[in-house]
Amino acid sequence: MNSIEDLKPRNKLFVMDLVKEAGIDVSDWANFQGGIRRARTNPKYCYEWAFSNSSVTVLNIWYDSISQELDEILLRSNLRLTSKSSSTKGIWKSRANKFDRHVQSAYQNNHTVRVIINDGYRREGDLKTEKASKVNLRLLDSMPWTVTSYDNISGEFVLSRGIKLIDQFDIDSNVTSPSEKHSVIGEVFFRNPEVRKTVLKRASGKCEFCGAKGFKTSSGELFLETHHIVPLSQGGPDTIYNVAGICPNHHREAHFGDSAEIIRDTLLGVISRYYN
Repeated sequence: MNSIEDLKPRNKLFVMDLVKEAGIDVSDWANFQGGIRRARTNPKYCYEWAFSNSSVTVLNIWYDSISQELDEILLRSNLRLTSKSSSTKGIWKSRANKFDRHVQSAYQNNHTVRVIINDGYRREGDLKTEKASKVNLRLLDSMPWTVTSYDNISGEFVLSRGIKLIDQFDIDSNVTSPSEKHSVIGEVFFRNPEVRKTVLKRASGKCEFCGAKGFKTSSGELFLETHHIVPLSQGGPDTIYNVAGICPNHHREAHFGDSAEIIRDTLLGVISRYYN
């Protein structure tokens, strides 16, 4: 994973060009008196903070607003507060409210998020005493981001760098409890979602046995399956040391193939190297 320092912009690129690069149609930018030649400066669009189409959302954020927490790069924010603040002037209220709606929609519809990172002077205090914000440098992050949480009541959200990772239990919404054993016409083992989440993050979207990249779902997530190397039914623990992220092919083979023992030993060796 890149350091947060690697995301610091080094050039000042035009918003229109970055929005286009992210996959959004910008042909309407030329529909003003400046025409095609000055489309990049169309005030209807060039000062906006958020853009979207049916599959991607583009958000303008400040470099100094993002943080690195352990192995994650995040933005924690709440633009709804900005839109309601008495110290925010009208046009900024409108842009903040639009940004909030785009974030909410991206969360609800599992949109891929592309982030334009801006660096420069950002006004945060009194509008009458502080000079206006000014972007000196900007870039489009090459990696997609994901809205990993959004509070519909408060508007607080978390934007995480990287594609959302899911496994077979995220699709099976019945599995929501920490690891326990219950009697349901026999014994059913429930997996701790925090263990699965940590394992998927460790695997970074690649099978920990063969290295193949997981497939992308129709809603934009990256899918791998989580696998207990020593099965729970044989007393294997539900911990990050006994769970691997693997492709569906090798998951089936690990259970039913004649190479099951090789896969088990290989995975135990791979995972031991992470923690020794």
